[in-house]
Amino acid sequence: MKRLYIYCEGQTEEYFIRTVLYPYLFSFNIVVKPIICETKRTENNKFKGGIRDFNKIKHGTMIADAIGIEEISNKCKHFGKWVSKITALSKKGTS
Repeated sequence: MKRLYIYCEGQTEEYFIRTVLYPYLFSFNIVVKPIICETKRTENNKFKGGIRDFNKIKHGTMIADAIGIEEISNKCKHFGKWVSKITALSKKGTS
């Protein structure tokens, strides 16, 4: 089993990684772990990303999950190349 750490801006990316990418890449024996960067700090809080409306994230991720990684990869060639590079990791030696 390989591990892939993805550095992401905030909750939107983290949610997409956990709900869409993780299950897909797990079938290739790749475990995905999001690492969220802090975008701002105040005296009392740490801010991660710029989320304003979680429903947009939730529905967007549900749509992406329903469409499927293969279809998204076919429509977005850069994303498709990125996913192909990651899935190729499962064919290489152990980490």
